[in-house]
Amino acid sequence: MRFGLYLNQYFHAPGQSVHRELAEQAVTLEECGWDFLALGERHAHEEGFQEQLTTLTWLAARTRRLGICSAGFILPVYDPVLLAEQLANLDQLSDGRLIFGVVLGYRPEEFTMFGSDPAERVPRLLAGLDTIARLWAGETLEGRNSLYARPGAYLSVLPAQRPRPPIWIGAHVRPAIERVARLGDGWIASANAGPDELTRKIGWFKDAARAAGTRGEVILMRDGFVADSRDEARRIAAGPLLRLYASYAGWKRRSPDADKYNSRLRFEELEPKLVFGTPDDCVIGLRAYRDLGVDTVILRMQYPDLAHTDLLRAVRRFGADVIPALRDHGRPAPDD
Repeated sequence: MRFGLYLNQYFHAPGQSVHRELAEQAVTLEECGWDFLALGERHAHEEGFQEQLTTLTWLAARTRRLGICSAGFILPVYDPVLLAEQLANLDQLSDGRLIFGVVLGYRPEEFTMFGSDPAERVPRLLAGLDTIARLWAGETLEGRNSLYARPGAYLSVLPAQRPRPPIWIGAHVRPAIERVARLGDGWIASANAGPDELTRKIGWFKDAARAAGTRGEVILMRDGFVADSRDEARRIAAGPLLRLYASYAGWKRRSPDADKYNSRLRFEELEPKLVFGTPDDCVIGLRAYRDLGVDTVILRMQYPDLAHTDLLRAVRRFGADVIPALRDHGRPAPDD
């Protein structure tokens, strides 16, 4: 298995950027044997949220080995030609460490902010992925794409990775998951999927990937925390985690998994979906996911009001005592 950490991009207070904390976390991840860092995207957020693209570039300059993952860009709100050029440059600047993750998006406010119609988000996602893949392959666009007709457009700088950086796509429902298998290298599964739901959806994805002849990597997002005991992990992380889920009740009201977030959620209801507790607890839980077919885990361990110092201790503990127990020495990683 491979492991990435989803970094906390929430400002502590309006105007108080967290980029210095992110840099320290990135360096610590690299020192402790993690495979990549991941950032997400959020706009029209009153308190402030660290913007993804420039932050990824800034963090790439402060690390040497660590993968740089978007998890992901709300692709329908972007000009894909410009984004393809910027990301190709980031892949060059980072010596081939970019992982390109995309999501469909669900908040009307974010689409309005960037002048994009949410009713067109699926065709824009598909057209955007096609445009980026063609440009990264070194093609010159011929203007046949009805949404992004840019005849003569090409990239003078291509990504360092060939044939291109990995493309990971988030999806919730069966048609979208099967579409991911045809279009991308990996599917990002929701942090809120329980074992039965996850088993069913991995089956859909793996079957579709085999039929399409694509890589079929399963990337699972999970919340969690690691400490000396479950009681200590709960003392540090349970409150911040529940407060984050309560805040999502309004934010994710139009998301396909909105029913899984509410302000009355109890920790006991959430705990079965977490990677949580002692290192041994985390290893046991992650082995179960590996047995279901999960290749890569993106773990979130810092929630907006969880202390930076508490996160760094957990990152080091996870790197020392959890990751080594789950390395597959007998088979190649999905991108080998």
